[in-house]
Amino acid sequence: MPAGVSSTTPAGPHADASEVGDATGGEAAAAGAASAPGPAATLAAASNGAQASADAASGFPNWVERGRQSRERAAARAEAEARQAELSRQMAERQRACEETRVALRTLESGVRMHSVNDKGERIALDDAERARRAETLRRALGENCARPPT
Repeated sequence: MPAGVSSTTPAGPHADASEVGDATGGEAAAAGAASAPGPAATLAAASNGAQASADAASGFPNWVERGRQSRERAAARAEAEARQAELSRQMAERQRACEETRVALRTLESGVRMHSVNDKGERIALDDAERARRAETLRRALGENCARPPT
């Protein structure tokens, strides 16, 4: 390098090749090259992205996909439990209604004197024909509702 030229001054149009290298800041260029992604860093990043997409394609879900699947399984489980609880509630209600119908039929068939209230609010005794009609209605209800599970 000539005596009056510093490494920080730009090279002129007739500069030597060694001066051009020094003038561009060889140390700064080397430091900049280390911080900038080079071909090897770019290849590694692409490889990681390719690996992630290959994992997703090969059946190895990432954490986001696993979280989504976990939430879906939890929702399906909660829905199944809700359906089961509703079915259990319906079965219990049906069982209660059947038991009440059986008790009413036994009472009618027992021969105990029974009364009902008419439209005017007067108590009237049930005659044998009315008792038989009500008993038949209760038997039909038992046959239809209590002999088979709910659909």
